[in-house]
Amino acid sequence: MEFEEYKLSQVAYYKNEKISTESINIKNYISTENMLSEKRGIQNANKLPETKSVKKYEMNDILISNIRPYFKKIWFSNNSGGASNDLIVIDTLNNIVVNDYLYYYLSQDSFFNYMTQTSKGTKMPRGDKEAIMNYVIKVPDSIHLQKRIADFGKSIDKKIEINKKIIANLEELSQALFKHWFVDFEFPDENGNPYKSSGGEMIESELGRMPKGWSINPLENIMAIKSGKRPSRKSEIENEIYNIPIIGASKIMGYTDNLLYDEKILVMGRVGTHGIIQKYYGRTWPSDNTFVIKSDYFEYVFQYLKIIDYKSLNRGQHNLCYHKKILKNIQ
Repeated sequence: MEFEEYKLSQVAYYKNEKISTESINIKNYISTENMLSEKRGIQNANKLPETKSVKKYEMNDILISNIRPYFKKIWFSNNSGGASNDLIVIDTLNNIVVNDYLYYYLSQDSFFNYMTQTSKGTKMPRGDKEAIMNYVIKVPDSIHLQKRIADFGKSIDKKIEINKKIIANLEELSQALFKHWFVDFEFPDENGNPYKSSGGEMIESELGRMPKGWSINPLENIMAIKSGKRPSRKSEIENEIYNIPIIGASKIMGYTDNLLYDEKILVMGRVGTHGIIQKYYGRTWPSDNTFVIKSDYFEYVFQYLKIIDYKSLNRGQHNLCYHKKILKNIQ
């Protein structure tokens, strides 16, 4: 098996043809807002742009977000539609490389690291289109082999998608079981029957009726909560030095060279999010827009935090800003 090296410009090009906004819908309009980070594809757009036209893309084109490339937003199109100007649309130029092989090659972290390192701007870095076309790719000289490699990538993607659905179903089941036991009080009694509906003794409390023997306590009795911190040094990409993930309100926001925690913690956003609860088990640096929660009742607290109505705790006019005192006193 032999590989040839080519600059991207030798095997692909940017598509810039326009299409009327009237001919697209929220299902086939792609922008950086509805592309998912970490190469997870797309979701439906919330709205269409106000511009009269957008870039046209077709089936098997490669769409990449050209803003903040360290978010690694890429999609291999399975239909045709329109794309915002913040995306680059790539198609193959000749018969040297097939589209799906090129997609998997450009999905590598090394490509996004290159995009980030050659990008322009600091606050809102954009990929340098000329530099991108100078990126060197290795291509098998056999089209058949390219297709085999791409097919292998597709099979892995399918397995990942199946695993994601399994995990989502298990999380949904665990949340339903938690509510069934600790909200509806239908945990198994000594005979294995649902407690409340089987006549289990209930008593009055300030929060309503609850099983006899239970008590009401604030969350601070079973958990400790602290605010995260702003790291002094940060890299948008992971490397040998900057390898500690900086945890934001809903995802990893970058990497630093030091750690705040090396244990299991829960992280939730305190500004601009609606109670997204994240689990982490290793070396992390939660950012200053998060709360960090530790508990000996880790799984219980995790499930309980997921059922709280965070909108009712809003203390900001335009975004959701939770206070530690409020969370601690929830019963």
